[in-house]
Amino acid sequence: MSLLLVSILTKFQLQELAVTFDAHGIDDDVLSQLTDENLRELGVHQIGLRKKLLAAFSDENLPHSQPVDRTPPVIVELSSSASVPPPVPMDAASIAAPQQATCTSPFLNSLGQRFVPIKPDVLICIWPTRVRDFQAFCDATRVTCPDCDFDQTPDDPVVNVSWIDAFEFCRWLTAHESKLGTLPAGHFYDLPSDLDWSSAVGLVNEYGATPEERSGKAKGYPWGAEFPPPPGAGNYHPTLQVEDYAETSPVGSFRANELGIHDLGGNVWEWCLDKYEPDSDHHVLRGASCFNDDPEFLLSSYRDRNSPGRRRNNNGFRVLLKKKPASNPWF
Repeated sequence: MSLLLVSILTKFQLQELAVTFDAHGIDDDVLSQLTDENLRELGVHQIGLRKKLLAAFSDENLPHSQPVDRTPPVIVELSSSASVPPPVPMDAASIAAPQQATCTSPFLNSLGQRFVPIKPDVLICIWPTRVRDFQAFCDATRVTCPDCDFDQTPDDPVVNVSWIDAFEFCRWLTAHESKLGTLPAGHFYDLPSDLDWSSAVGLVNEYGATPEERSGKAKGYPWGAEFPPPPGAGNYHPTLQVEDYAETSPVGSFRANELGIHDLGGNVWEWCLDKYEPDSDHHVLRGASCFNDDPEFLLSSYRDRNSPGRRRNNNGFRVLLKKKPASNPWF
């Protein structure tokens, strides 16, 4: 076992991973070659810890045969704001053309939200709306950002937002980017419909005319067919022991699905555009949260519901980008 590796794992209180690293033959010679994906597969589920380890490996694993002037050695310490994957390069072709976006080359908007296609002319943000995104809306509109009864980073999903809050955020973002000139012509931001959300999570042939009729019918979870979820599958209730977050986690902390979309299971329930049933004022929520461990609630097809003005500390939302209909409902 590498003494350098042991010292780094001990520094970050990850000594229990030493056996796993050793079993994969990881020694000093390969430390600097490890990637974020490697560390995720080795069981380091918090993205902040992965970034710190990668920084430590890069700084400390230097060839001993080459003299290096560094006194004392420095370990790069990353702040919590570094918990989101690096931004898409500003010269990426997709940032100015949603129709060119792919799962590996998302469209990037003015808030740093990334969007990938789920249907023709329909893109969805790859993660829930963050605290930092909603704060920009609150600052611009002079409304109070919702309180939270636990600590969050700017990159955690915003919570305690109502359906009305989420809908107003989409209206503001559309107007804001129109003024900036960064909103592609003929597009606007909206909440995903119930079927949009199903497309994002991989449910494309559900039966039932309403969200109520579709709820819980299709089996399977965002991570696969079996329950409970495997380690690193998402941010669920601590009793499931799949990660080590007590409450919400920074968006994008867990593996994306095949469409490039994160956090479709756990972290926060996400508001959708639709009513749960036609005669009710309750709107749909999808995806479960970090406080859920019930197998029924964690089904990809399960629909929760709540009144549009209600706020809960596990309710958030993600944003859709799509083309305006022939008769624009807003302008």
